Amino acid sequence: MASVVDARREAARAFFTFLERQLRSDEVLSDRQCVRRLIDKAQVEHAARSRKRFDAEECFRQKLLYGRIDDAIAAWCRAREIRTDPYSVFRFAGPERGPTQHETAIGPSLPFVRRAFERLAESVPEVRNCSASVLKAPTATIAPAFRLQHPLPFGAAGEVKFAASLSDLERGIYQVTMEAATGGDPSRGWRYDCGVCIAYGVETPRKVLGDRLFSGWPDVHERIWKSGRAWLILL
Repeated sequence: MASVVDARREAARAFFTFLERQLRSDEVLSDRQCVRRLIDKAQVEHAARSRKRFDAEECFRQKLLYGRIDDAIAAWCRAREIRTDPYSVFRFAGPERGPTQHETAIGPSLPFVRRAFERLAESVPEVRNCSASVLKAPTATIAPAFRLQHPLPFGAAGEVKFAASLSDLERGIYQVTMEAATGGDPSRGWRYDCGVCIAYGVETPRKVLGDRLFSGWPDVHERIWKSGRAWLILL
């Protein structure tokens, strides 16, 4: 069984590496001033028609990120002759894609979650331990920002952070670690082999991470993956 899970996680790793390369090469996402202008314009338009709070993170997901993930999934599946389309495997909250939350409470998964947190805290002391701030009550359900599912050769729970700070990254790492450790929702046939956090900083990755963490990031990133099964894409 362990070899099957390892194969799934290696497939996920290959996809996340490809996805990061695609997102990093995107001309719009790489132009931080352009992204800020697009979000600012959307905020002005939102204020003209609604008094509700403007959600910059949700705007970033819907207007700038999710369409590009669709394109990357389609290309990755074509290259591997996986006969599917992004709509089938990439699900996120919204009327056009359906809900992403579990129907089962986190309670039965708490021992797995706590062990994952312990491994992560021990293996990656450079990252602040955010387990207390992200852990949910036993009766609560999991609601990732998005999920990747069958017929991909792996399943994953995903989160998105916009205008991310180091604190956001640390919390995101622990959040996707928790979601991955639940294993998904068996009642719906959803399987989470790992978690992925996509973080977009309005500053460069070096400024977000700080010089000390940035210089050792490849090793830190690897230890986060091995101990927490959480993959961080920092844009």
